[in-house]
Amino acid sequence: MERVGTAASTEILTLRYGNVAMGPEFVRGRPGEVIHSCLAISSVRKALGVEPQAALHKGVVRTFAAPRDAARAAA
Repeated sequence: MERVGTAASTEILTLRYGNVAMGPEFVRGRPGEVIHSCLAISSVRKALGVEPQAALHKGVVRTFAAPRDAARAAA
């Protein structure tokens, strides 16, 4: 299972895809926008009996690579 969460707060600026920083564009927030959030995975552990299989940074790389890999497999 992928893309569930880490239960740990992570700064967006620390995420990288390979050796390329995924730099955000800083703009003014929208009214009511959530500034900080952290997904707890305890309910997933309890309901499905699974544990994260990849560290967050590896999961980001896998997520960005998935469409590319699917396109290659279909070609």
